[in-house]
Amino acid sequence: MRRGGVTRSPLGLPMTCVVVFLLFAVEKLDASLLVTNGTNIISYDISTSQETVLPVSETGGIVALAVDVDRQLLYYTNAETGAIVRCGVDGSDQQTIASTDVTQPTGIAYDWVSGLVYWTDEGRGTVEVAQGDGANRKTLISGQMFPRGIAVDPISGYLFWGNQGDFTIRRARLDGSDVEVLHHTGLFWPNELVVDVQQSRLFWVEGYYGYIGSSNLDGTNRTVVANVSSGHVLFGLALREDILYYTSWDGKVFSVDQNSGELSEVVSEEESDRLLGLVAVHPDRQPTGSNQCQTDNGDCSHLCLPTGPDTRICTCPDDGGLAIGMDNKTCAGTHYHSC
Repeated sequence: MRRGGVTRSPLGLPMTCVVVFLLFAVEKLDASLLVTNGTNIISYDISTSQETVLPVSETGGIVALAVDVDRQLLYYTNAETGAIVRCGVDGSDQQTIASTDVTQPTGIAYDWVSGLVYWTDEGRGTVEVAQGDGANRKTLISGQMFPRGIAVDPISGYLFWGNQGDFTIRRARLDGSDVEVLHHTGLFWPNELVVDVQQSRLFWVEGYYGYIGSSNLDGTNRTVVANVSSGHVLFGLALREDILYYTSWDGKVFSVDQNSGELSEVVSEEESDRLLGLVAVHPDRQPTGSNQCQTDNGDCSHLCLPTGPDTRICTCPDDGGLAIGMDNKTCAGTHYHSC
């Protein structure tokens, strides 16, 4: 067990309470889970039932987590300070990769094929992207109503996110084009989303109505994986093999067999607390794949965005006054001087 103080985040985390976590063994699951309570990020080894609080220096506001499994990197959002942060999955080498014009980032996802990080900014109403070190940042989609969780599938070339302002789950190409509504019923607080790349299925956790939903990537064949009548808000969602994990605002993490819907308690804490973002760290979450941005940045000078398995576009970051040139690959300045 480990104890640590927590402070309030914009999502209502309690003030300075004592957190005590209890772990329960789950058969056949050996992935580590990373979960945040807003102040701390805690690593849980499911196979050994051991936990470690990462040495991440934050006073509150951590909401969403994403990982680069191959490079053992963790990305997270801080909705209090308005920052996108990267560190090792052990909490080392913490660095802020985006903070200018970041207001309330509440969702984050990592494209492990192209090395891109995507996030939602609830305060700005945007979906944004940058390279893994924060370079070449670009706003892909604006005018969204309280965007929250986000997931990407770099193999098919799609991103998915939930809007809490208009109660929808939406899809777009990874360059922000072809935005469409996949689901608009049975939603009130669509929180985190994950994609099962092998099965081509989208999963989401509905915080208010208390269920985990699923559909094909085009929105068809929608099902309810599990109804959870706990009376507590559901928030985080992660996937490992055929097991889903979710966090609730009574300080617990549960596992759900996506085939049977069977629930098991994985993590609990003795004092009432709210757990937020959750991610599984295991290679099966990021299988080997390819797209047109994988090699040599797609021959783009700045930002390469996959738009499908065999297509991509080159584009330019928001800053710097750059525009794509006639070769559709090279960004150049747009300021000209006449004699």
